Amino acid sequence: MAESQLATPYIVSALRHRPATFGEVLGQEHVTTTLVHSLERNRIANAYLFSGPRGTGKTSTARILAKALNCSNRQGSEPCNRCESCRSITNGTNLDVLEIDAASNRGIEEIRDLRENVRFSPTYGQYRVVIIDEVHMLTNEANNALLKTLEEPPGHVKFILATTEMHKMPATILSRCQRFRFRRIPVSILMDKLRAVADGEPHVDLGPAAERDGILYHIARMSDGALRDALVSLDQLLSFCSGKVSLPEAEEILGVVEFEALENLIRFILAGDLNGILLVIDRLCIRGKEPAQFLKEIMTYLRHLLVSKVAPDKPELVELPDESRQALATQAQTTTVEAILQVMDIFAEAERRMRFASEGRMILEVAAIKAAKVGEAVQLSSILQFLSELSGSAPSSSVVRKSNPGHSGESRAPAPSPPQPAKTETPLPPKEEPISEPESSGNPMGKAEAAWKSLSEDLELSAPTINSALVHSRPLRLEGDLLTVGVPTKAGLKRLQDYQKTMQDKLASLTGGPIRLVFEISEKTELSSAGTPSRTSTYEPRTGELLSQAREHAVIRSLMDYVPGTVEEIRPEPQRTRVSSSKREKEAAE
Repeated sequence: MAESQLATPYIVSALRHRPATFGEVLGQEHVTTTLVHSLERNRIANAYLFSGPRGTGKTSTARILAKALNCSNRQGSEPCNRCESCRSITNGTNLDVLEIDAASNRGIEEIRDLRENVRFSPTYGQYRVVIIDEVHMLTNEANNALLKTLEEPPGHVKFILATTEMHKMPATILSRCQRFRFRRIPVSILMDKLRAVADGEPHVDLGPAAERDGILYHIARMSDGALRDALVSLDQLLSFCSGKVSLPEAEEILGVVEFEALENLIRFILAGDLNGILLVIDRLCIRGKEPAQFLKEIMTYLRHLLVSKVAPDKPELVELPDESRQALATQAQTTTVEAILQVMDIFAEAERRMRFASEGRMILEVAAIKAAKVGEAVQLSSILQFLSELSGSAPSSSVVRKSNPGHSGESRAPAPSPPQPAKTETPLPPKEEPISEPESSGNPMGKAEAAWKSLSEDLELSAPTINSALVHSRPLRLEGDLLTVGVPTKAGLKRLQDYQKTMQDKLASLTGGPIRLVFEISEKTELSSAGTPSRTSTYEPRTGELLSQAREHAVIRSLMDYVPGTVEEIRPEPQRTRVSSSKREKEAAE
């Protein structure tokens, strides 16, 4: 028995279950239907281009088309797979069907040899069929050499090109072919095919129906829409388990994360249970699960959860076994769409960061904890609404809500209203009185201050750099014709010094006498010689009775209940003199 098994060569499932007719090609009806109609009506193109992901049937469909073109017993549009031509094409020994791997035959010399060979008439069949796989690997010179033959081949030659990267194909090649885009095979179709293959294998036991569906779902999802990948994974699974496979063994071999682990992790995130989150991640990492793969599984689970929440009446949109789909629907009822989207954004950012990081587990843990703490953040819209209501009158029963991802919108409870202010109104901070313009008559310092103020409205000095320095500077003292000006910053002092000559001339014309300017750094402008108060504050900004009153003010205290912090400093609003818009427009026009 053992000797007979060793004498019989083993053929992998991907080759044994390769489609032999158009009807056996999975998930590509838009391609096979067009080819079938072309064969029935004898409208065969000179060249075809099959593009799409790996393992979706491009080369297999090319061989089926080649068999259909040369089959002597064709039934409608399907090859018989029994005649000599069909068997030889299946075995790869047909002289009229030439398969070329462009990855290893990509030069111009190989294409020249091909052009010479296709001139000869077919040996047995009606057509000579040239199948070029991975045609995007051809060099530019090889593509140029192929152009003319591809557009006007001999009547007995048909070209079938296959590629996984059609965007790399030259436009000159694309324009000469009928293009067919192969799609990824849906998970449900792959599961049906895998179930049929497993049932046809002797001594294979995948357990009860629910467990079998879980195993087949993992294989189909991990294959990413490729039938060949799914069949290879099934062979690997059957070889490891000697025909009897359990769901935990399949998950361990395939490296996938259990649905229960994902369900528990998301449940802990929505509930804000940090200990549970760290325990789930720790258990999976101890078992050898890759953080990057775990994160990918989390994103897939969140997508299913979002679809279950948004479209509960469309279960077919969630490609999961029935038992898992019901668990998702139950969990979706305990949260909101907004909460799911917020968690997805956090994990999507973590997925981007993990591509360039060495500590994948730390990024995963930080992302999970951040997602669990989303419910403690106060929404910006709530803060703005609260401040808007406070600005109009005393605080009313405004509601500041927190978006807790663990509760649905219907069960969300409003936060307590901010405290009402006492009946006795706390005195507001005293407003700074505007500076009254000094009388210019008989007061040289007052005349100098009035002239300095008018400089900020002069068009020649309206540039933002100089105008800002003018507005924030004040005359300090006048000694004869020497006017000392206080400037708050060194940068402003430098700008004013650049225009010193211009300002002296303008001040002289405004005051009617010569003026010389001297600038000095002065953070707090002192009282002028005329006794006019300047912009200097009359209180210390970080101490004093005014700061205490501000901290005890009802509006400030109610705001502190929702925005943590305290009042550290009081600053008066600067009274800036701006150039009128008409003057700005006039300057821009000049």
